[in-house]
Amino acid sequence: GASQASPPQGSLVGRSDAIRKVYARWERGHLSDAGFREELRGIGCVPTAEFERLLTTHGPSRSMPFGRLVYTLQAEENDGRRARTHHEVRPGSSIGGSDAASGRRTAWD
Repeated sequence: GASQASPPQGSLVGRSDAIRKVYARWERGHLSDAGFREELRGIGCVPTAEFERLLTTHGPSRSMPFGRLVYTLQAEENDGRRARTHHEVRPGSSIGGSDAASGRRTAWD
């Protein structure tokens, strides 16, 4: 089986080399800001409002710290994962285990 320590395939950690290559092309002026955004989308990263703010601030000088870029993309990935996890609760399952025991009706009853 897969180790708990290894990143899920397709996760941000698993795409870090691709992100670094796209970033390097943008930083050297080989990609426009729009091209940078599209290349990130192409490797599965969703540019966020925070990413757009960083791009507006650092784009003209190409001075965006790589760590800030990764942090911004990672925060979005984590937010997305939390949202998906919330919506994947199965009907009939109890989030805290207390709804059925307390006799309260849930949305799935």
